[in-house]
Amino acid sequence: MFRRIKSKLPTGPEIFPVYSVILFMTFTWTLYVMFWTLPSWLGDMNIWGMLDLAAYILSFTFIESILLLLGMLLLVLILPARFFGERFVAQGSLLVVLLGFGAYFAQPQLADLRALRNLYLVAIPLIFLCGLILLTILLSFVFERFEKISKILTTFAERMTIFSYIYLPLGILSLVISVLKIVF
Repeated sequence: MFRRIKSKLPTGPEIFPVYSVILFMTFTWTLYVMFWTLPSWLGDMNIWGMLDLAAYILSFTFIESILLLLGMLLLVLILPARFFGERFVAQGSLLVVLLGFGAYFAQPQLADLRALRNLYLVAIPLIFLCGLILLTILLSFVFERFEKISKILTTFAERMTIFSYIYLPLGILSLVISVLKIVF
């Protein structure tokens, strides 16, 4: 059973560029928002309080990026290999970018979710998952027909690995600091 699962999953060199795009999207947005709110922190906190808060925020972002990668890998396991596994780097990278822009545009409407009933709170993620699967299948046909787009996106994802050399240690360090602050 584990061999079958492992054979469906992409290899490490295929996963790392997609994870680099995830790190770029999540950490860049988080750092942008942190630096945007930094002037208000200066009035309320000392330097150690700001560093503690930054460590908590960046550790959450690191965990979020891992969960997003695990979601992508779960999608690979669910869908047949011809829909997502063959061009994992290109499709995963494009899905991450589309999810990032979708989250950016959906963020102002998140306050409206509190007014929804519980049934809608269950239905919205199911609709989102179905839409994600349909988008993945559609992208697989596009990438199959236009190989040049797949190559461009793969090159883009491979270029994003340079940011992982900055964001990955920053996320791990923030997670270690946050855990140590909680434990001690």
